[in-house]
Formats: sequence, structure tokens, C-alpha cells
Amino acid sequence: MLEPGPPAAAAARIPLTAAVIRTIGLAAAQPGPTVTDVLQLAVHLDAGVAEPGDLQVEAASGDGEPRPTSMPLGAALAVKLDANALGADGGTVVLSPSLAEGRMTLDVTNAGRALDAAVVELVVPEILAISGDVCIGGIWAGGTTRLRCTLGQLDAGATRTIALKVVVLPDAPLTLTTLPATLTATVGATSHVVDADLDVRVDTERAQLRARFEGQYRAYEIGAPTIHCATNDRACLGQAAGNANNDSVNGRVVLDGVNGRPLSTSTLTLPEGARVVGAYLTWGASYPGLPPGDATSRGGGTFLAPGGTGTSRTALDVRGSSRLASDSLGAKPLGGRDFFQSVADVTDFVRTVIDVDPDARTGGWSFVPDVAPGTGSALFGGWSLTVVVDEPGAPVSDVRVYDALDLVSGTGSMDVRFAADVASDVRLGATVWEGDRGLSGDYVKHDGVALTPLGGLALPSNAFDSTATGFAPVEVNGAVNSFGVDVRGFGATAVAAGTSTLTFGTEGDSYALASFSLTLTPHLVEPHGPLTPR
Repeated sequence: MLEPGPPAAAAARIPLTAAVIRTIGLAAAQPGPTVTDVLQLAVHLDAGVAEPGDLQVEAASGDGEPRPTSMPLGAALAVKLDANALGADGGTVVLSPSLAEGRMTLDVTNAGRALDAAVVELVVPEILAISGDVCIGGIWAGGTTRLRCTLGQLDAGATRTIALKVVVLPDAPLTLTTLPATLTATVGATSHVVDADLDVRVDTERAQLRARFEGQYRAYEIGAPTIHCATNDRACLGQAAGNANNDSVNGRVVLDGVNGRPLSTSTLTLPEGARVVGAYLTWGASYPGLPPGDATSRGGGTFLAPGGTGTSRTALDVRGSSRLASDSLGAKPLGGRDFFQSVADVTDFVRTVIDVDPDARTGGWSFVPDVAPGTGSALFGGWSLTVVVDEPGAPVSDVRVYDALDLVSGTGSMDVRFAADVASDVRLGATVWEGDRGLSGDYVKHDGVALTPLGGLALPSNAFDSTATGFAPVEVNGAVNSFGVDVRGFGATAVAAGTSTLTFGTEGDSYALASFSLTLTPHLVEPHGPLTPR
């Protein structure tokens, strides 16, 4: 293969094959007219290089001294394609029912020779509609559309911008996907191809993405009720070891650590070497009437790290956001009871505590909300913590953490649709309020097959049985009944590339989905170093 020399003043020899050298030598040695030969050169350029420089050649006739010569290679094909999301969240186009339209641009920059034509093609999934002034769309395989944008001639040094409108279609699923764009630039029969990607996110009315991580990451969840049994209440503790529903449990106390009452505590268990990259707190409580306090007070609480006792424990004054279920779901959605739900990002606190004290990886974390939960029968109060860690040895995964607020009741169901770029195993982690241990029929299904919950009774036919992972008061043996608080994971299930659906349903109970995480692990992908979180 022939390589061009650098454009520097000093000549650089071009390696030629022996056959070519012999051909030149014989031609030069013949007496008579000048012999001209044509050499085919393959020149490889880095992307965006517009001027490859000069070709440096040394030629000799017979035993004569080599004579250097130089010739310009001329301007190259050198184009760039930049995809930009206007008004984006971290470079991602974010669409939702309240913001169903987004704007993006594709910038085509010609850094090389003049182009006869420049064509950009963008692959659009079926959940979106994209249009542009110089673009036309056509049906393509797999339920997607290929948008073709033709610019025509483009002078050297010129830049053209394609303005696009992106619209999310009705009933679109929760989606995190990448739209691939390809630019093909041509001069005569010569073409040059470059690629760019644009990230698009679709939130739904009842679920919004809080965070996403791609790399060797894994999600863990723990939680606990904020109302439960006093340490000396044998009747209540007996119910906590059985199948009682919170409707029939009286005498519960607020778990605030005051006047001898226990604290609401749950144990987190992380593997050695795991480093926290995300930690998200969710809490809520129901009341017979309007929840006390206001949005500010309901969004506050005290989060206590493991280690120490009483006031010696490291604590965080949590300030999050809060909303009423009745505002989003209608008046008193849970059997005549209203509830509030709050969320907060506690990543820095959890990471710092564990970095300073590695034993906190396996310690008990406690939470006390500023607005105390009610303690009557048929009420719930609880919290959950979803922790995402960079875990050495974990498979490469796409971890997505969502805030949610939706209700499943009677014989109804609710679909969570999500997109996977490739065939993957997906693991669900969920926080649910008001699941009853003594009332079966709750389920989560994928393609009609029920997922198996981890911990508790572990019954696919009673997916939300009041099991809060990590909550284990010593006075109760076996699977502890949390009386209306579920924080748990589910066994992984395989999904194909494209859109999949998880169906949350029930056959007679009522429960509220508060938050969830999806961990998608692509098939046949080997672990490697962590990628940049996004």
C-alpha cells in the first residue's frame, strides 16, 4: 500500500512494492522517448482532514542520483455532522405529554472540497414523528421510519443547518433511545460517510426518568415502614410475623426513635469495592383526610447513616419535593384515603458516608419524615432508598431510575412500556404502597408471564405482599410483614430489542406504584470499565 508523505519540507520516501520498483526501473532505463507510468495511491486520512499535503517522490535513472520531486494531493473530502438538541436536558431531547414537541438541528460542515451532494439519513422509531424542510420520510423495516434530508451542492468551507421538529406520538412508552444519523457526501463517483447520534427521552404522565447510568452498574433497593409495632407489643408483632393486612392492624406507633419507640431502619448490603454513583429516597404516608402540613414540610425529613447511637449518628436534613396523590390521581384515591409522596436525591450523603466508613455498606439506615404518618388501621407510611453502584465485575448494564405515581385497583392494570436497544435481561426494582400480604392477586407480567418477587413470600401471584427489603426487626422471625410498604426486586426476564411492556395488575387489591428501576443487561456483552454516567 502506498502512503503519502507529510507536508513538511523534508522529503519522505514512499514504500513501493518490488514489482512496481522494477517496472519503474525498466521504463527509465529504455533509450528513446520519455516513458510515463501511472501509480495508484491509497491515501488514508483522519476524519475531518481537508488538506492531506504534498506527495514527496524520489526518482532515479540508471546509476544517477535520485531526484526529489513534489506534487500536491489536492483538497480531500472532509465533512462533519453534528447533532444538537435545542433546550435539551444534558444533550438529550426530552419529550412528555406536557412537552410533546422538541427541536433539534443537524449541522453539516464541509471542511474539504466542494460537494456535488450531501444527504443525511436519520432512523426514527415508531413512537416519534420527525419533520424538516428539506426532508422526506419513508417506511423502513422494524416499525421505524428513515428520514432523508437532501442538501444538494455544498461549497468548500460552507455549513448548512437542517432544522427538525420532533413530536412524541400519543401513548408512547417510557423510552431512552439513540437516533442514528448518517451523512453521505459525494463528488462524482467518490463518496464519504460520517455518523452522529442524538439521544431522545420520552417520559409519561405517571413516570419520569430520574437518572440513568451505563456501564458496570447495579441497582439495589431497601426500605421500611414509618409506622409499625412497638418493641413490647406482642399482639402487633405476632401480626407482623403473619399474613395480616394493614386494614386490620391497630396499635401501631410512629417509628421515630422518641420515648422508647424504635426507629424506622433498613439494612443496606453492598459488595466490597462498590462505589455509590446514585442514591434516591422516596417516602409517603396516607391519612383519612387531607394530609397534614404543606408541600414544603412533606418534602422534609431526617436521614440517618449507620453507626453510632442517638444524636451521635451522622444525619442529613433532607429537603426534597412532594405532591399529593389526590392532585394527580383524583380525590382520595386509596379507598377514601389520600396520601402524599416525596422524593429526594441523597447521592452525595450516601457516597460520602460509605467512602469514610466502608462498614456502612452493610449497615442500617434510618429515616424520619418531618410530617408524621397517621397510625390508624388501613393507613400506610414508609420509605425506600434506591442505590446505584459502580461495581467491579458486574456486567455492563443500562440502569434507569424512575419516579412514579400511579394507582392499580380492582381488576385493573397499568403498563410500563420501555425500549431496549438490543436483546437484554431486564431486572425490575419497585416501591409500592398498600400491597397486602393477606390479599393475593397482585402481579407484574412481561409478555403474559408473571415475574417472581425476591424476598417475602416470593409468590408471583402476590407480588406486593408488604415486604420491605432490609427491614428486619429482631422481635419478628421469618418474612416480616411491613403492613403496606413494598420495596423489592424481581427476578430478571429476557426482552427482545425494541419496545417491551411490564404490566402491573391486580385481581382485587389496590396499590400505588411510587418508584421503580429497570436494569437492562445486554446479552453476550463482556464486562469492561465503567462508561460515563448519563
